[in-house]
Order: sequence, then C-alpha cells, then structure tokens
Amino acid sequence: MKASRRPVNLTDATFDRFVSSGKILVEFWAPWCNHCKRLEQVIDRVAGMSDGRIKVGKVNIDLCPKITERYQIGTVPTILIFRDGELMDELDGYDSGMSPKFLFRFTVEV
Repeated sequence: MKASRRPVNLTDATFDRFVSSGKILVEFWAPWCNHCKRLEQVIDRVAGMSDGRIKVGKVNIDLCPKITERYQIGTVPTILIFRDGELMDELDGYDSGMSPKFLFRFTVEV
C-alpha cells in the first residue's frame, strides 16, 4: 500500500493490511477529545512530509472497538509506531512538543 499525503482513516477491517509493511504511524483518536483536535494538524503535516518513507493512519476509537481493544488503548490520543507489522513504540497522551518534525523523525528512526 502506497504512502498517502493525508492520513488514512483505518477500520477494524483495514488496519492489519495497512500496518503490515513499512514504517507506519497510527494515531488513535476520538471526535470528543480536545487534545486529539489539537494534534490533528500535526498528524496531517506528518503525512504531508512523508515522501513515501512512512505511512500515516488514524483510528477513531468509537468506530473501531476491536483494534482499540487489541492494543489496549485507554488514553487518546495515542500514537503507535509499527515497522512491517510489528509494534515498535507508543506515545500516550498529548504533549505540545509533538511537532510534525519530531513525530516524523521518531517514526523513521524507530
């Protein structure tokens, strides 16, 4: 699956295929989460910076209970970093220091 210049909205049905190859950043979010709204532009910019080196996806926890439960997401936003299907790292909650450059580099270097 080719990297997109916009985050891909993932579902319980599409998640596994999306994270199966390459370096992937996935944000777990909810529409009622104020911190998620603050992070939205950052995640969009990370996707725009990707140049095919990473993929960026988003999971709405209210619409994707299976994948949310599988990864025991208890805080939103939560960012999971995958490499070729394997979970490599996790960032829980919102931090104003989460710049696009930081998240892009974090994903590439994990």
